Amino acid sequence: MCGITGIIGQSASVEHLKIMLNPIKHRGEPGYRDSIFVLDQKLALGMHRLAIVKEDVGQQPVFNCDQTVYCVFNGEIYNYQELSEQLKSLGSKSPMLSEAQVILAAYLYWGVEFVKKLDGKFAIAIVDLNTKNTILVRDYMGVKPLYYQQKKDKILFSSELKSFENKLLDKIDKTDQILSLKPGHYLSYGVQYRYLDRPQLNLSSHMNDDFDLVSSQLRNYLEQAVKKRITTDPVACLLSGGIDSSIITYIMSKYNNRVSAYTLGLDNSSDVSYSRLLCKKLGVKHIILAPKKEEMQNFYLKNGVYMTESYEPTLVRNAVSYHTVCKAIAADGFKYALTGEGADELFGGYDFIMNASGVNRDILTQYSLDVISNTYLQMADRAAMYASLEARVPYMDKDLVNFTTKLSSNHRISQGVNKVLLRKAYANSLPVEICNRKKLGMSHGGGLGVNDTAQSIYYEAVEQYYNNSTGKLDKDQSIVNQYKHEFNIDVSNLEEVYNFARYVEYGYTRYSDRDRYQLNGPLKPTILKNIVDS
Repeated sequence: MCGITGIIGQSASVEHLKIMLNPIKHRGEPGYRDSIFVLDQKLALGMHRLAIVKEDVGQQPVFNCDQTVYCVFNGEIYNYQELSEQLKSLGSKSPMLSEAQVILAAYLYWGVEFVKKLDGKFAIAIVDLNTKNTILVRDYMGVKPLYYQQKKDKILFSSELKSFENKLLDKIDKTDQILSLKPGHYLSYGVQYRYLDRPQLNLSSHMNDDFDLVSSQLRNYLEQAVKKRITTDPVACLLSGGIDSSIITYIMSKYNNRVSAYTLGLDNSSDVSYSRLLCKKLGVKHIILAPKKEEMQNFYLKNGVYMTESYEPTLVRNAVSYHTVCKAIAADGFKYALTGEGADELFGGYDFIMNASGVNRDILTQYSLDVISNTYLQMADRAAMYASLEARVPYMDKDLVNFTTKLSSNHRISQGVNKVLLRKAYANSLPVEICNRKKLGMSHGGGLGVNDTAQSIYYEAVEQYYNNSTGKLDKDQSIVNQYKHEFNIDVSNLEEVYNFARYVEYGYTRYSDRDRYQLNGPLKPTILKNIVDS
């Protein structure tokens, strides 16, 4: 895992690259930060590395023998060893000791088609001086982020928006608009192309499959997804005591007897109670984190929007809770942790989906899966990497996603129950209380307040901030009023006003995307309004 940046074109200097690298230092660890390569003031590549796989040989950027093709990447390639053997059998002489070297060798042999052979999560940049082309690639589901700016003679890219917000970038002749490389796409000669079709849910309401057979298949895909993401070393996971994270914890414990599960919550909270029940059953080490409310509120106000790169209240709230756990995991020496993000999008796990009816449930489930890279995958990546920790998301495994999307709608929701197949598949492995448990937000489940606007501890913090700061509300409302129609801001929501004012201050409004993705908030995307309201 790491943070990557690059400048291709004029002003590609060490000074300007460091301007982009400095805001994302948290994506690497102290011993592997500021790896920089500059060539002829027209190519500058850099990274901060969180060394996990082959620590001694994983330095980047990597390049070919005549130094005409360069590569940096952020992510994890789970089949890089198999690809290495395949390339060797095909006659490739390129060095392939690390994931980055395998990526470069694959590109040199197959061209941009190499991306179809990768199994993993990744954001890749390849600069080919022979073809005068910069190729950017993002994984199938968008687990890892990649942003860029482009002009006719220049491209800048980075893992986070923070790299573009610094006013010093004016020296690099910054462009106005920051673009995101879409999931399952690559950029070539300045144009985005899709290399894998977006996953489409089967909308059939008929359950023709043998339920026991399909449950067994699901278990197999999930176990493979978890196994490829853990080693025999001690491993960690985020555990809420809900069905999604409990399944991940259970599978981890089958293949590793040194699992540590981390739960955020007060001692009498439901998340702590259910997590404690599971960890006792599995014999898993259980670490309970009970931060003071004031600490989380202060972090929300000072760092929430900056860290999350979003002004959506629900996402920022969850990111603060998520980061609190990730920070503790990293402090205990772990470099990665597994999490249950993605199951709700695959199995219709959100309340706003359950509150719809008929085919609208399927349409909303599909939409939540379509935009997950902008919602909970973004939240997980930013919150974890802000603590220099990699979040691994088995539910977003490509093979698992492809299998799950082929299931009929009744496998997702049936007779008022969501995640039907998921609950059925692990009914004999988990406590019945957990299999039947309804979804709660992280703060709510941890006894730290519900996510409803008026009752949130973070809304309370914003109210206190404005009450104690004369003139601040008027100033922020003035900022928001300039953008409220373009960004569809609810100016009556103090928390949204506060967050968006910070979003403007950090320069994030230069990001081209103006859509609202947070479906379980009070504002829903216009394209879904008729469906949700019907």
